[in-house]
Amino acid sequence: MAEIIRRQGYSHELEGLPQIHPRDGRTAMRPYEGLEDFFAEPGEEDGLNLREYWGIILRRKWTVLSFFLIIVSATVASTLLEVPMYRAAATIQIEREPPKVLQFEEVAPIETTGKGFYETQYALLRSRALAERVVTDLDLTRNPVFNPHAGGTAQAAPDPGSRDHPARVTALANALLGGLSVQPVGESRIARLSYDSPNPVLAAKIVNTLAKDFIDMNLERRFGASSYAKTFLEDRLQQVKAKVEESERKLVDFAKAQEIVTGGDGEDVHMQELQRLHTALSEAQQERISAETAYRAMLNARDQGLNPILDSPVIQQLKQTRATLQAQYQEDLKIYKPAYPKMAQLKNQIAEIDSQISVEVKNIQSAIRATYEAAKAKQETFAAKVAELEHEVLARKSQSFEYNVLKREVNTNRQLYDGLLQRMKEVGVAGGIGANNISIVDQAEPGYRFKPNLRKNVTMALVLGLVVGIGMALFFEYLDDTIKGPDDLERRVRLSVLGVVPVVKALRGKEFEGPSVGMLAHHDPKSATAEAYRSLRTSLLFSTAQGAPKVLHFTSSEKGEGKTTSALNTAITFTQTGSKVLLIDADLRRPSIHHLLDLDNSKGLTNYLAGRADPVAVSHGTVVPRLFAIPAGPLPPNPAELLSSAKMMDLLKLAAEKFDYVLVDGPPVLGLADALILANMADGTALVAEAGVVRQGALQATAKRLRSAHATIVGAILSKVTQTGRSYGYYHSYYYYHYRAEDGDSPRQLTA
Repeated sequence: MAEIIRRQGYSHELEGLPQIHPRDGRTAMRPYEGLEDFFAEPGEEDGLNLREYWGIILRRKWTVLSFFLIIVSATVASTLLEVPMYRAAATIQIEREPPKVLQFEEVAPIETTGKGFYETQYALLRSRALAERVVTDLDLTRNPVFNPHAGGTAQAAPDPGSRDHPARVTALANALLGGLSVQPVGESRIARLSYDSPNPVLAAKIVNTLAKDFIDMNLERRFGASSYAKTFLEDRLQQVKAKVEESERKLVDFAKAQEIVTGGDGEDVHMQELQRLHTALSEAQQERISAETAYRAMLNARDQGLNPILDSPVIQQLKQTRATLQAQYQEDLKIYKPAYPKMAQLKNQIAEIDSQISVEVKNIQSAIRATYEAAKAKQETFAAKVAELEHEVLARKSQSFEYNVLKREVNTNRQLYDGLLQRMKEVGVAGGIGANNISIVDQAEPGYRFKPNLRKNVTMALVLGLVVGIGMALFFEYLDDTIKGPDDLERRVRLSVLGVVPVVKALRGKEFEGPSVGMLAHHDPKSATAEAYRSLRTSLLFSTAQGAPKVLHFTSSEKGEGKTTSALNTAITFTQTGSKVLLIDADLRRPSIHHLLDLDNSKGLTNYLAGRADPVAVSHGTVVPRLFAIPAGPLPPNPAELLSSAKMMDLLKLAAEKFDYVLVDGPPVLGLADALILANMADGTALVAEAGVVRQGALQATAKRLRSAHATIVGAILSKVTQTGRSYGYYHSYYYYHYRAEDGDSPRQLTA
């Protein structure tokens, strides 16, 4: 960015920008605070960064691999050491109701609605009582496969009469339930019973015996319920029978004492007679009313105007004969005179018939009167009898109250006795029927081996190991707050990155040791490390508007982060451009420049600051052309007081006049005041941070202390970065260097 601005003639715009830092191997400006979004690279987002996660996995590949191998190895070992288990399975059908042979109600009711019925059956299949029965039937206490404590002989089994035998059977039953599985088949009435055992034949025997014993227990439970019900009913029948006999005896004794006679249905004879008399009285009343009506009609009618007279066949015959004679008389009267004998004879005949009709009418009237009087007398007789009997019945009412109570008790006891007797007979018949609602569909065959499943376990272990390994790597990465790449410096510590220095290794993979690391830019200028320090030199040249700081101070948070190596290699790269450089070892507590440059440390900076030598006397030339160094000298008791003296400021001013660049190797910041004093005197401070070691909090505290001392931090140098780190910008040039270095063709030399 800075290069583009300079090319377009806007170099004066850089005056307001405090720092410039490299990114992806190129130089770029450090933006003002608050302008990060403007200068941010396209495509940078805060969302999921798969490349970053991939970098974490690569960086912690040994963590992933360790957990992966541990889980897979443990799974394979446990699978191979695990005892093979065989599973045998049988299926049974469970109906809600048994077949109805007789329409009798069950003694033990069966639930026919809801899921509770089948849940009950499954619970019974997993019951300890059923398991104990299977253990007893198969004599599993003596089976060495099922009971390892049984041994190989019968003498090893516990005596059934011993006190620990029930406890042993219970323990074995619980063990049997541990290998038993009961699973319904979908929504059907089929249940699948399976058992796991090291012996396939034993597994099949246990499942088949379990199904058989379950059916037997179900039948026994029904028979037991029927037997109990029958016994209970027999006892109740005896009790109720005694009550019936006692109540009947009381009723008979009371009837005898009170002279109460009852009919066939047990009703009192007086009441029956009263009812009959009432019926007869009602009939007599009807007869009397009818006779009285006829009698009164007779009294009100004329002699022959009464219906019984008119309807009488005798009178009708006589009237017909009279009419015939009367007609003959009238006919003969035309011929004869009334005194004529024939006429007199006809007249006498007519008079005779009239006399007969009169007699017949009187007879009918007498009969009507007699009928009325008889009906009236009959009604009066019945009324008197009813009144007499009613008086007698009312007199017996007080006596019949207790009789009726006793009678109702007899009837109630007899009904209860009849019901119990009928139910006992039904229970007896139903208890003898062996119908069952449970049946075996498929018996178990010798079990198949189902575990351990090596392929399944290894597959799960591979997946689980990979997931756990990656998860632990991400977890360790989350817990790890060290600075690992340039992004951490920029985002977390808000420091621009001047350069990224890789772990120093030879081309053949051997790590450099000793002083050669600090002189690598001189001894192996084509190495990746030398290239990194040249990139750092370029970044320093663009770190300010005036170029690289004349007096540059190198420091770090703690010891061992590579500040001395960075200071020496940076000084060497500056000399390679023709600049004259002075390197001052200002670490008066643990100096090391004289070791790296093989210099005499008997006279150095401390001699000058103590006033015992001049700058020329403490300065030394080095094996590197144009590089001069001032070693630390003898270690003083008061480093901070010496460094804060005016002579140190005079030395830096003089060195800045005589040399192109002055590089000061200072002590760490944390815990010491020396680095703050030097940072305040220098034109700029480069903060060295070791990748993967220095913590974010320590680096933030270091930067905060330097800023509080009014130091100008030109940027940070990330040292000892591995290839799996996040310094991807650097590694483009790193791989390019190796490609050029290993090329078989020699590069062409420029000719004059």
